[in-house]
Amino acid sequence: MQLPPHHPFRSPEAMRRYHSHYDRQAAMWPVPSNCLTVPTSFGTTFVRISGDDALPSLVLLPGMGANSLMWMSMIEGLSRHFRTFAIDSIYDNGKSVWLSPIRNADGFCRWIDQLLDGLGLGDDVRMIGASYGAWIAAEYALRHPNRLCKLVLMAPAGVVRPLGAGFVCHAIPSMLPLRGLTRRFIGWLMADLAGREGEGASILEAIVDDVMLARECFVSRRPVPPRVLSDNDLRKLNVPTMFLVGENEKLFSVHKAVKRLELAAPGIKTRILPGCGHDLFVVEAAAAVRATVDFLV
Repeated sequence: MQLPPHHPFRSPEAMRRYHSHYDRQAAMWPVPSNCLTVPTSFGTTFVRISGDDALPSLVLLPGMGANSLMWMSMIEGLSRHFRTFAIDSIYDNGKSVWLSPIRNADGFCRWIDQLLDGLGLGDDVRMIGASYGAWIAAEYALRHPNRLCKLVLMAPAGVVRPLGAGFVCHAIPSMLPLRGLTRRFIGWLMADLAGREGEGASILEAIVDDVMLARECFVSRRPVPPRVLSDNDLRKLNVPTMFLVGENEKLFSVHKAVKRLELAAPGIKTRILPGCGHDLFVVEAAAAVRATVDFLV
């Protein structure tokens, strides 16, 4: 089927609206960067690169519904130590353009492998995946352990624990195109951010704006559900791995997740950040940077 020139947007006007909004946000990226569009068999992938090119490579995979700009609060600290490659996921919101849908974990892993090749990255890659991106990163590490040297799973969706009942109760109503329900879901998911007055409230509203705009502008997609890895799969993660989570995480019980890792895969390092939950990348950005840098260097 021939895709229209404005794909994956609903219309040329939707593409213009989204790109204009995206570019206004990107202008606030706090460090020098350059951008590449990398072709793969699944479509073109947009990548934002920061940091000195002599530094070790660090690939950043965003959560579902987010894009490379979700790393805005952490990128300055990370780019002091690494050449960072912040990705707009191929089958999600952002400037990447999918040409064929991704229907399973194997598809995501083939896309990542082609992307790393297109970026000219070898077999010494560090990777951080956040939320849904952490699930993709874990699946990739299982299939291509020789490609990665270290891995951080930040507040992973799936991987260690299934999504809890609270997520289902809040996420399903938010699928309706109503701002109030979307804000209720995000306020629940990022409760520590929502509890902060002033700048915290502004950031939360900006996230809601992003979600609502993307919903209006992009054609619908059917996401691949993130799976919980078996004990055997967790033990087979031969890449040195850190499980990084906020103590107030809403997607799953932090206590049960850590206990499972201690029993099933004690080689995976666990780090719990206080005073934050699924919003750790913004509420405790400095602490998240310190934890990841300490592990990755």
